[in-house]
Amino acid sequence: MVPQMSAENLLGMAFAQADLPFPVTGATDWAELQEVMNQLNFGVAELMAHIAAHAPDAITTRTDLTIAAGDEFVMIPDDLLTVRAIHRVDSGGQRARLDQFTPDSLETGRSTGTDYPMFSLQGNRIWFSQPWAAAGTLELWYVRSPAWLVALSDRIRPEIPFGWERYAVAYVAAYLLDKEESDSKPPRMVMAQVLAEIQDHASRRAGPRCAPREARRTVVERLPDP
Repeated sequence: MVPQMSAENLLGMAFAQADLPFPVTGATDWAELQEVMNQLNFGVAELMAHIAAHAPDAITTRTDLTIAAGDEFVMIPDDLLTVRAIHRVDSGGQRARLDQFTPDSLETGRSTGTDYPMFSLQGNRIWFSQPWAAAGTLELWYVRSPAWLVALSDRIRPEIPFGWERYAVAYVAAYLLDKEESDSKPPRMVMAQVLAEIQDHASRRAGPRCAPREARRTVVERLPDP
């Protein structure tokens, strides 16, 4: 994991990689830095997309959701990007995986081998194929969306494996060099190297089992006001 790396740390490395001075004073410098901060956010988002596509186990987290009898839906966490799996956990700690449905493919309404309903991710809610008969706990495994960085002290997600943050740093360095009309091939080679590491991580962890089916939602981040 990245040891709680801040936007200032990452931007400092990007400017150093581009062999440019880090802007620290003055309104003009701050306006320039805000645009570079946006580029850092784009780089982190692209990095997270690559990890989610090729090695989601590396950034999967979990949380518990409480359900009450009669519930037809639960609200999802604000930072959810991709659902990896949902389990119903009984009082003895036994897990039963819920199946996913789409409105046009709903048939039995129950998850395979259980009396539990199926689920569907729609907007900011997880809907169930039928109301829950009893209260309980759901275990949600998911990939978090990137944290939008605004201040220099803001930090990227700590679950990003250490070393892969180089992708976002190189993304910014390439932007800076392009802006200077300089050669941006070196940082782009770093980006390609990190992507190869992510894909290699996925191939080394691949096993005979099928990859979990995933439910995704579209996340639209608003750029900070100028």
